[in-house]
Formats: sequence, structure tokens, C-alpha cells
Amino acid sequence: MVLAASVALLAGLVGGILATLTVRGPAEPADQPVALVDMAGVSDALGSLATGGHEAAGDGEIVIIASFETGDGDFCGEFEFGTMGDDIVVSVVCRTEDGW
Repeated sequence: MVLAASVALLAGLVGGILATLTVRGPAEPADQPVALVDMAGVSDALGSLATGGHEAAGDGEIVIIASFETGDGDFCGEFEFGTMGDDIVVSVVCRTEDGW
């Protein structure tokens, strides 16, 4: 009897967690802030800074978090951009023939 109650409790817990994740889902893209690559200094910093590097860009600061190559061979970078008193925005961009 105790074993059956434990199994039922565990099943309910797992089901509740899965239902919460399914209902909530990912945030809508429109709700997410985006760092603009065409802001002064951002594109240059992406092309010149190594991972961990940082410098002033536009009216804030950019920090390079990581760089990687996609399966298609595109070069991409993950970076943070923030201004004094504002939230930090994390973005990922990939380089194309036309730029970032």
C-alpha cells in the first residue's frame, strides 16, 4: 500500500513538472530584447575581440562570451551588451557575406 502511494505521488510530481514546462513554453521573440549589431562599435568588436574580451561600444559595453562555427561553416559569436543602468542583453549573431 505504501509502495503504491509512493509510485502515485512520484507519477503526479513528474506529470506536474512536465505539464508546467509544456504550458509555459519558450518566451516569444518579441518579448526578448535584442542587441543591435549595427550600433556603433558592436560589429567592429565582434570582428576583433577574442572570447572574454570587452570594450566600449556605442553608449555601452560589449563582452564576447563565446565564438563558434556552425555545421554549415558559418562563424558565430555570443556576446553581452549593456549600458549604464540598463539590463544586459545577451545575443548570438552569425557572419554572412553581407556582414554580421
